[in-house]
Amino acid sequence: CDRKARTYTQLFRELKHHATRLKTTFNPNTITSDFEKALIKAVADEFPQARHAGCYFHFTQALYRNIQKLGLTTAYRDSESTRIVCRKLML
Repeated sequence: CDRKARTYTQLFRELKHHATRLKTTFNPNTITSDFEKALIKAVADEFPQARHAGCYFHFTQALYRNIQKLGLTTAYRDSESTRIVCRKLML
């Protein structure tokens, strides 16, 4: 996957087309995904009425990556107070 907005847009249009052929609609009220900018744009363009929710797993994964990037891995592992603060961000 090239992870470009136009690719996601094309995918959504194909899904809409196939739904029409099945005599139904593909018009979700809510879409849950990761935080990829191209996907967020395509969802907003193709489903402006839909609520776009970020995936909790990907959110916490991104937070932990930032803990690592900031050099806080040892503090996260060894310090209960640091771990508590970081985990509160994950709620």
